Amino acid sequence: MFFLGYIILFSIELLLSINKFHKIINIVSIFTGIWCVFGAVSSLGLYDLRIPNGIVHVYAWLFVFIVDSIILTFMTNKKMDIERNTNLALSNNHRAFKIQLFSLILIVPMVLKVVSILLSSGSLSTIRQMYFSGNNFSSMYLDMLFRIIPMSLLNALIIYFVYFSFETKKRKYLYYSLFNTILVTIINGGRYAIILLLYSIIIMWITGNVDVSKTFIDTRYKKKIKKITMILVAIMILVTIRRGQELLKNIVIYFSGSLSYLDYILENAPQFALNQRLHGYLTFAAFIEPVVLLLKFCGLTTAKVPSYEFNMYCQGFHDIGNGNITVLFNANTSIIYYFLRDFGWIGIIIGAIFISLIIVKAYNKWQSGNRFYGMVFIYLVNILFNSLMTYQLVGVGPFFAILALYFITQRKFVFGKSLKKVGDQYE
Repeated sequence: MFFLGYIILFSIELLLSINKFHKIINIVSIFTGIWCVFGAVSSLGLYDLRIPNGIVHVYAWLFVFIVDSIILTFMTNKKMDIERNTNLALSNNHRAFKIQLFSLILIVPMVLKVVSILLSSGSLSTIRQMYFSGNNFSSMYLDMLFRIIPMSLLNALIIYFVYFSFETKKRKYLYYSLFNTILVTIINGGRYAIILLLYSIIIMWITGNVDVSKTFIDTRYKKKIKKITMILVAIMILVTIRRGQELLKNIVIYFSGSLSYLDYILENAPQFALNQRLHGYLTFAAFIEPVVLLLKFCGLTTAKVPSYEFNMYCQGFHDIGNGNITVLFNANTSIIYYFLRDFGWIGIIIGAIFISLIIVKAYNKWQSGNRFYGMVFIYLVNILFNSLMTYQLVGVGPFFAILALYFITQRKFVFGKSLKKVGDQYE
């Protein structure tokens, strides 16, 4: 029954999205496909995963339906040729390299720790445990300075160089993005950076309105993108193997397991503090956490940051197996847990409206010619595509990533000199 429900939902949203975007592969079809494919798989109980209760599927359908409805209704059909911003992009490109240098300097202490682990064990799993241990530095502020900030900047640069490469059709910038992806992957032992790069390329390809097929140069660029994509897939497979995991089994558990974990959480609601409402503390954490940290630094509050509220209850490992075998799982609760923790089931409606409206806002501003919002759109859609597993608008990482993209794309402030306006920007 639930398997059929996902098929029906996906079919309806696919037809509506084709009518809206005039192409089969679009952000709605990809987002809906991710949720519906793995939602349907979760109902089969493959690899001895617990089968989610019906309420989990209803929550999933509600979230997907609201997000799709808002995007399809309010996202503009107006298209712009992003190549018209090429000269402006080139004039601001040096800022990205300043951020690149700054992030590489800050990340040195983490690199030294990773090198030590690689030399002693060569295990990405050990690196990942070290990265998220919370014991890398003597204070949370040092951890922010030498881990969170540089990693956030590197993630922003992955998006920037993909965007810039599509603008200019210069293939070398895809390699810059790939370099940052490999660096982040080695440092944290995870796959999110690989997925970020892969999704960023796909998002630009399907929404950037870039024709890469008219000339010989464009044809070579198209081939280069395909080559980069294959490299990413190969790296992801290698990371999975290096972590001692079976590829197909890991994919099923990685995605469908999030709904099994959510089912476990709902069955043990008090253990995960679902009876303690946070009233938006997690849903709007990207805006709240930087403020709370600043107040804590100034000694004006002792409140726990939003990310602590999540880590406290969901970072521990729990068995999401069906009883035949033990399947340990943590952290990836799906985006739905955050909304439930804040407002109860009504939080799914609030959260879905929030995430979809800011995506629509970013896209519409981008299509009006604003490069900054184009990059923010890519960042937000990545979060949307990963929403089956987690909610990435928590912590200070999003704040620093968006700040980096803003620094790269906005007006220059040159004291004592006049500024020449170029479109909605300055040089």
